[in-house]
Order: sequence, then structure tokens, then C-alpha cells
Amino acid sequence: MLLAAGVGITPVLGLARALRTRGSDYRVLYTGRTREHMAFTRELEAAHPDRVTVVESARGARIRPAEVVTTVPRDGVLYVCGPMGLLKDVRQAWQQDGRSPTNLRFETFGTSGSLPAQPYRVEVPRHGVTVEVPVGTSMLDALQASGVDLMYDCLRGECGLCRVRVLEADGTIDHRDVFLSSRQRDEGRQMCGCVSRVAGAKVTIDC
Repeated sequence: MLLAAGVGITPVLGLARALRTRGSDYRVLYTGRTREHMAFTRELEAAHPDRVTVVESARGARIRPAEVVTTVPRDGVLYVCGPMGLLKDVRQAWQQDGRSPTNLRFETFGTSGSLPAQPYRVEVPRHGVTVEVPVGTSMLDALQASGVDLMYDCLRGECGLCRVRVLEADGTIDHRDVFLSSRQRDEGRQMCGCVSRVAGAKVTIDC
């Protein structure tokens, strides 16, 4: 199953072509506002007859991740590309259904998060540092500019090297990474400094 939302259709096009060439059993589920606002619908349907389902949200149709997961055979693979909210819901549904994590493949075209970005403060008692994190700046960048070194690599919330331990959060942690599990996010004891933010006044961390 190939699930795409919005501009997430871009990598799915190549996947669908490869699966067709191999003679694989596959389906494409593509969601957006309306057909008029969704790229490549005609091309997809022409190239993959009877394998493409278009879901138009403006006409009241919705993707229900739990239902999508149940349509994938137990040994099948689900590929997802779309906004963070969809990815989060699909990952949760996949885990709740007891599926193998190796059979869920995903790509995100942004780390927009679930909440609007706003300025907040980061306190690091170990280093005696308090820094402001404005909109458009990551926690990682703000800390490094203040002389606090953190390990990092991908800068996309994928590798987990920049994880910090959350001691206290005055606000909601908006996890924008794809590294932490749903359980770790719910616990609220960690966050990835390169992409995640806090929707609130401040967060106190250890690093």
C-alpha cells in the first residue's frame, strides 16, 4: 500500500512505477483537498488502472489510518509520505495493530508539527544557561549559539543524536521528529532538539 497526502505524492510516483515494473501487487491511496488541487491524478490513474483511490477532503472524504492499516495484509508493507500529523496517526495505528515496525516505511516533506510555532525559553541547569528560542530557530541552534554543545547529525529529527532529557515542561512538547516512539512521546521525558519545540513558556532540560 502506498499512501500519499498532498505533495507527498512526489516520491510515491517513483515507487508506484517500480512496483508496476516488477509486477507486484500494490495499491495507491492519494488524499488531498480536491482533484483540481492534486497533482498527477490523471497520470496516476492512467498508468495504474484500478489501483488508485483518490480521497478528496473538500468533499467530506477522510483517510482513517486504522482502516488503512487493516487493508494491508499482515505480511504486507505500507509506505507513507505526507504531513507529520498523518504520519503520526499512521504510526500509532500500525503499532496498535501489532504490526512489524520494519513493514512501515515513511518519508515526511516537512516537520511542521501539530502546534503553531511560538517563542519559548530553554533552561539548562547543568550549564547555568537560559536561552530564548525564537520562531524560525531550533532549540539545537539556540543552545549552540550560547555555547552549549550537543551531538547531532541529520538535523531532520531522524537519527535521535540530539535528544535531550526533559526535566520539566511549562507547555506542550510538540514532537516534530520521526525518531521517538509514541510511548516515548507520551512520557514527555525526551525531545529532539533539532526539530521539536515547546508550545508554552519554557522547558528545562539536561544535556
